[in-house]
Amino acid sequence: MSKEGFFSAVRQACRLAGPTLVTDSEKLDAGAIELQLRGTDLWLTSRVVEGYDPEDYRDLPTAAQEALANAIEGFRRVASAVPPDAPATRDQRDEAWGHFSRILRFVREYVTAEWLGAVEFLFQQAESLAVKREWGTKRFPKTLADSFLGAYEVSQLLIHRPDARFMLDPVARYAPGTTGLVDLYVMPSLGGTVLTRANGIWRIHPPQPGQPLQPWSEAAFLSALDGLARAAA
Repeated sequence: MSKEGFFSAVRQACRLAGPTLVTDSEKLDAGAIELQLRGTDLWLTSRVVEGYDPEDYRDLPTAAQEALANAIEGFRRVASAVPPDAPATRDQRDEAWGHFSRILRFVREYVTAEWLGAVEFLFQQAESLAVKREWGTKRFPKTLADSFLGAYEVSQLLIHRPDARFMLDPVARYAPGTTGLVDLYVMPSLGGTVLTRANGIWRIHPPQPGQPLQPWSEAAFLSALDGLARAAA
């Protein structure tokens, strides 16, 4: 299983466990509901950490590697002790939850940092292209909210060329079939297309349907901008 597979397994377990429930009624007790969901044990399985490979995190500080490894081992030990034909005990759930909470915190922080780094790389490439052509650029702050990652700050990138203005607008780290989604549209019409990321590679969806996706390159990006500008004219 890939690193992304491990992240997906943790994300799915988080959904099953419901650790961040929020209620809008005084009659509902979020803590009680959380404990009830945790009690279903659907999240308490060693399959959650099957995709963990310590070699994937050798670039991290030693303390961070050890903390993650200890949490993985602790969770795996408790999960393996739960009988396949009987529910976990309360002690097992509580101990497993302590380990899983640390795994969850690590994955959230790691994925958020990796995603923001990928957006930054994309923006730097686009800004470099614009500078070569003496086009103006400007970044604007934006807050994204994700059910798994929570709320975090990212940027939008405006590209102002003589005949049109374009916006690169991050939408989500998690979208079907991708590991990142960014809108690209022309202003003010807002007609546009998208860039998606898979296996670490950004791909541009052409504005005209029926054409193949193009891996990120200056030529492909310029072609997409030209197509959007023509469509908006």
